[in-house]
Amino acid sequence: MLFSKWEMSRKIFDSMKKVLISTAAVIAFLFIGLQEAGAQSRFGIIGGVNFSTMNYKEINRSTMTQWHAGLTFKGDLPLGFSIQPSLIYNVKGAKTKADIDLSVGYLELPVSIQWGPDLLLFRPFLDVTPFIGYAVNGKESTPLGSTKDIWSNGIKRLEYGVGLGIGLEIWRFQVIGRYNWNFGPLSTASETFQSWGEAGKAFSEKNFSGITLSVAFLFGGKN
Repeated sequence: MLFSKWEMSRKIFDSMKKVLISTAAVIAFLFIGLQEAGAQSRFGIIGGVNFSTMNYKEINRSTMTQWHAGLTFKGDLPLGFSIQPSLIYNVKGAKTKADIDLSVGYLELPVSIQWGPDLLLFRPFLDVTPFIGYAVNGKESTPLGSTKDIWSNGIKRLEYGVGLGIGLEIWRFQVIGRYNWNFGPLSTASETFQSWGEAGKAFSEKNFSGITLSVAFLFGGKN
């Protein structure tokens, strides 16, 4: 049993290490490319709230409000375009009518591709944001109590999807509203949810989607 737990921990650590290395490589590649192109770049901090759901109306009890926070990097490109990758900790979740609530914390890499005119005092922009994430912790709550061993239920750690939104940049501040579609099932082990009825069906076929509201403060640049 001890060997099995150690082996599982080692596999989780190896997976996290690969995700972190890949994330660092993507950010480094973007940074170097923007610098060579002579683009104006800024670093910053970003955070906000999530309003997530399973997008499964038959069993949703209500939307779950969570949060996200992390670091961001913005590089300006010609013709009003800019690219802004971030590395954030993002908590998502869902509430069901069966009183089974699930929240999962992801280490996430969203890459925001923006377009909008610079109107001197402010800059409105449209936003398309593909993202990938890896779950680092989670909690399942039921009327009988809560547990953090959600991985034994076949919950997948990897997530990916895309967001569409609008934003406004004033001086060094950004405000972004975005709807995110999370692709792929939360778990492929549907047999582990059979005893949950309709709630089990939702967890085995859906994933977390919903609205995010973010505020960023950017350092550097000319302003």
